Amino acid sequence: MADADPVLRFFESLGRAFRPKVELARDVELGLLALVLFLLLLFFSRPLRRRIARARRFRALLDERGLGRADRRQVEEIADEAGTDPLSVVERREEFERATARALQRPGQAGTPPLVHRLRHAFFDLVPQSAPLLSSRELHPGALLAVGALPARVTAVTEEVLAVALQGDPHLAPGDTASVALSRGREARYQLRCQVRSVEQASPDGFIVQLQHDEAPERIQARAAVRVPVHTGVGLTRLAPGGAGEEEAALLGELVDLSNGGALVATRARVSPGEHFFLSFSAGGARFEKVRADLLWVEPLPSGGCHAHLAFGALEPAVGSRLEAAVATLDLRRQAERKFGPEG
Repeated sequence: MADADPVLRFFESLGRAFRPKVELARDVELGLLALVLFLLLLFFSRPLRRRIARARRFRALLDERGLGRADRRQVEEIADEAGTDPLSVVERREEFERATARALQRPGQAGTPPLVHRLRHAFFDLVPQSAPLLSSRELHPGALLAVGALPARVTAVTEEVLAVALQGDPHLAPGDTASVALSRGREARYQLRCQVRSVEQASPDGFIVQLQHDEAPERIQARAAVRVPVHTGVGLTRLAPGGAGEEEAALLGELVDLSNGGALVATRARVSPGEHFFLSFSAGGARFEKVRADLLWVEPLPSGGCHAHLAFGALEPAVGSRLEAAVATLDLRRQAERKFGPEG
């Protein structure tokens, strides 16, 4: 037994020698695990923070417009059914029209049309003539159009029906499909196909026709360049009179829509027709710096500020090609979203 003691002591000392290394390896493993968990938390927390921020902004916007908790819950349900988020429904007109059109088609939803009307009045009551017509629900009383070959005027628009007054017998009956044509400024003409709900003779030669809405009017481009919605920030640098040089102060605005030939910019800065600017913005995955533009005319906005209609000056061939590609990308994306819904 005495001879065994040295051997036993040897192995015990050997074990003690390697024990710190085993403990060190465990510490390293725990450290690596903690690092991985931290990186995963960081990775998933960004989308989570973004969702929380968007939810807060959505609630703040509805509170600001005087819409209550019940309205908020309904908008959330409408957004969920349409596969989008509530903030997009009240910030993006395309999403609003797509989601609400779907909600209005649901049977037994008596409270939906009044809600949609409140939302439209709060967020999308005024639509620029340069903006595409996404639905006949965006029309206003007094708008001029044609039903078949007869001139007509819109007398009432609800979320459920479009009422028009005609001079002459349209020879339509409930259930028929009426061909409706209208123009929006210098931008485009539209062809609508609306099912007739009722026809009433209001005078010896006057008729009131109630039509179901067309949620996808056919656009016939009247401009040489297609305009596409962008809704992103834009920097404007005002040029000195005569365009001789730049002024130091830069202005900020929102690029509402864009075409190969110009842009519509919303800004609270004081601008006047005839002024010249350099525009810097991103669109369609491309960045544009110092694109020369001339201010053609200004539309005051009820909320303050204005819509500035700008025409681009002579563009370098490379810049023109990039701009054309960016507009085409945005236009294809818009058409895909209208047909299939937004990505993701």
